Amino acid sequence: MIIRPVATALLAAQLTLCVACGQAKETHATVQPRQQLTQTEARRIHHAYQQAYLRALHAGGRGMEHAEAGLALKLTRTQFRLAAKTNDPISPPPPISEARYTIPRPQPGRARWFLATITYTGATARTHLIFEETTAGWRVVAASRTDRQVPQPHLDAQGQATALDAGTRTGLIADPLQVAHAHGWSVASAHRAKQARTLLAPGEHTTQAARAVLADRAVLRGQWWFRHAARVLPPIYALRTADGGALAWYGLHDRQRFLPATASPAPIRFAKTELARRAYYARRVSIDRAGWFLAAIPPAGSRAKADIIGAWSLTTAVDGA
Repeated sequence: MIIRPVATALLAAQLTLCVACGQAKETHATVQPRQQLTQTEARRIHHAYQQAYLRALHAGGRGMEHAEAGLALKLTRTQFRLAAKTNDPISPPPPISEARYTIPRPQPGRARWFLATITYTGATARTHLIFEETTAGWRVVAASRTDRQVPQPHLDAQGQATALDAGTRTGLIADPLQVAHAHGWSVASAHRAKQARTLLAPGEHTTQAARAVLADRAVLRGQWWFRHAARVLPPIYALRTADGGALAWYGLHDRQRFLPATASPAPIRFAKTELARRAYYARRVSIDRAGWFLAAIPPAGSRAKADIIGAWSLTTAVDGA
C-alpha cells in the first residue's frame, strides 16, 4: 500500500491516496482468535504483504486481493484505476527506515489483528497499517497516514497492547463508535451539527474540510440544492493509550448529492474527469468518498476533544446526468 497524494479536483474535493486493482473475490470473513501473535510473526506477515503488494504492482494491480481486504482493497483498486486512466503508474514504495508492531491481546469472538507503524526513508509522516487474520490469511484491512503526534499505545509487562471494543466508554470522554458517528455528523453537516462540535476538535478533517465544502456550495448556491449523508463502516479497531485515552481507526462513506434548484441551473464542471463520466453535469450529480480515519480520544476527565489525526480517504465515484 502506498499512501500517495493525488491532485485530482472534484469541485474542491481531493483524492488523497493509496493502491490497487484486481478482479478476484474479496475476503471479508474472519477467523476466531487463537494464540497470541509474536513480534517475529508480525514482522513476517508484514514482509509477506510487501511482497504481495509488489507482485500486484508489477501486474498492474492484479492480485492485490492477496494482500488487502474490505475497504482497504476498495480504496486501493480505485487508486490503481485512476493511475491507469491518467497514465501515471504507481511507483514502488521507498525503503522502510523503521517498522514497529503493536500487538493487542486477542479479543473474545474477534479475529486477531495488529498495528504496523511505518516510517519510510526520507519521510516525516508515519503510515499505520492494520493487519487482520481472515479465512484466506492475513490482510491489510485499514490504514492511515499522519504527520501529527500520535499517543503511544499502552503496553503491559509482556509488551502486549489492550484492544478496545467499539462501544467501550470506560476511562474515555467518548467511546470509539461515538467518535466515528460524530465525524459522520461533521461530514454531513459541514461541522454544524452539535454532535460534532461538542465532541470533535477543529482540524483538517473537521472544520477545514467543512470550509472547503461550504466554499464549493457558495459558488453553486441558488442554482443547486445540496444533500450530504455519511455513515460509519464497521469494524472499528481501537487501542488503549499510555495516557489513558485511546486510538481508534474507523471507516466512513459519504455521498454529496446535487439537485437542480432552477429549471436550467449552471452546469457543474470538474477540473479533471478521471472519475467523472463527462466534463459537466446539468441535471444531477452525486460524489462518493470513502476512507479510514484515525482519532485520538482523550481520557475521561480531560477537557480536550477527540482529535482526528490521520486518514486515508479518496473520492471513489462520480455519477449524474
